[in-house]
Amino acid sequence: MRLRLESGLLEVAVPPSDRAPIDIRLPDRAVRVQPGQTRRLSLPVPAVAPGPKGPDGSVGGPAGS
Repeated sequence: MRLRLESGLLEVAVPPSDRAPIDIRLPDRAVRVQPGQTRRLSLPVPAVAPGPKGPDGSVGGPAGS
């Protein structure tokens, strides 16, 4: 099996054989890759959490800075 990860894409190549398919589970879906098959999967974009808030409710540092 060959895995290649680049810029939000995962490429999975399973060589031809008489073995069982490979199941790939991502947070938003599951994909089955059969022997002899190559699949390119777009990866979900992770949510970005906001930074910590200061005591005055501002983000990024003390008020007035």
